[in-house]
Order: sequence, then C-alpha cells, then structure tokens
Amino acid sequence: MAKVVLVVDDDEQTRESMKELLEAKDPYIEVHTAKDPLDAISSFHKLKDSLGFVIVDYYMPVDNGLEFCKVVKSNKPSVQVLLFSGNQELRSGENSSNYVDKFFLKPDGRGVVDYITGA
Repeated sequence: MAKVVLVVDDDEQTRESMKELLEAKDPYIEVHTAKDPLDAISSFHKLKDSLGFVIVDYYMPVDNGLEFCKVVKSNKPSVQVLLFSGNQELRSGENSSNYVDKFFLKPDGRGVVDYITGA
C-alpha cells in the first residue's frame, strides 16, 4: 500500500526537491504538491481518504501554513502534519502544538524524508 503525501510550499524548487527525495527513497510513496494553502485545501479534500502525511511551509502568500494545518487536523486527525520552515522559533510555538505533529528546519529535507519512510 502506498504512502500518500501532500507537500505544500510556495517555492516550486522546494516542492519538487521534496517530491524527488521522497520518491527516490521509497517507490511506494505517492507525492502530490500544492503551491499555497488554498490550492492545498482542494488537494486535501480529494486525497483525504488515503492521505497519510502533509508537509507544510509556514510562510506563504495568501495564508500561512498553520491555518491549513488546522483544517487538516480538524477534518482528519490521523494525518501526520509536518511543519517545514526556516524559522526555528516555530519549533516551540504554542500555537502550532495542536495542529503540527513534527517540526523540521529548512532547508534540509532529509529529516522529513527519513521520518516519513521510517529510515
């Protein structure tokens, strides 16, 4: 059974790099991408039944990633939400603790990949 992952980041290079890293590490990972939280909400509802992980950037145009994390957790609490940000202060953020399962510091996506693949 495939692990389904949604990567949400406004930076195209980050989205594509994360997708490539995940797919190279495990052929049973199915990666979908979204460029912002509004785009991600549509993808989330399409993938909701099979979705296992969401990787979200915090700083994005239109809305921040935390708002999207709230939508995910309120609709499917079992999804693992991973906040992937360059702002280390978010790691201990009280506001994110109910909606984020794990924090990873950009730019190193290998920790995210290892977490998802169980490496």
